[in-house]
Amino acid sequence: MSPVPALTVAEFAHTAVFIGCGDGAELEGLAGDPARLLIGLEPIEVLYRAAVRRLAHRSNVHLLRCRIQDWPAPGYRGRVDEVNAVFPTPEVLRRQAEQIVRKVCFLLPGGGRFRIWTEVTLSGWPEVADRQGLWTLLRVLDSEPRLAVSAREISWAQLPPFAQHTHCGRRFAARSIRAFTTVEAVLSVEAS
Repeated sequence: MSPVPALTVAEFAHTAVFIGCGDGAELEGLAGDPARLLIGLEPIEVLYRAAVRRLAHRSNVHLLRCRIQDWPAPGYRGRVDEVNAVFPTPEVLRRQAEQIVRKVCFLLPGGGRFRIWTEVTLSGWPEVADRQGLWTLLRVLDSEPRLAVSAREISWAQLPPFAQHTHCGRRFAARSIRAFTTVEAVLSVEAS
């Protein structure tokens, strides 16, 4: 699938970007809404190819083999309603937080949302480096004055269904991991 031309974005009522969309499972259930453009970004070749196979028949889904911080996206500035990251790699959050937040702020209009769901909890997660990755992202988000940021721990039942159905979500269910963190950053309306 090729990138959707920015002019085509206007044909949809809503546009959502999914960072690290994996094999496309998280997009599959959402693709039934033809008024919603879904843009999946996946840098890993094998996962990207799996997503293309899974979603090739969906005209409102566009997949790109790249990371969000490498996506040029000039025609999308201020035209993406939401950016989502489901179970991102904590090390990427730690090392690339500033680049990711900068690109998210570029894409979102005022009132747009950046949402993250992660298995890393702020209190009980055993891997210190993973918690540091999440804390780094939260500090970067909080340092951006145009963003209102909230984070809280949630249960498995509070994860959105598309997160539960991802490859990682199914693995976490099989391992009985039941505590997660959700982060939401909303760009101020004055920023647009």
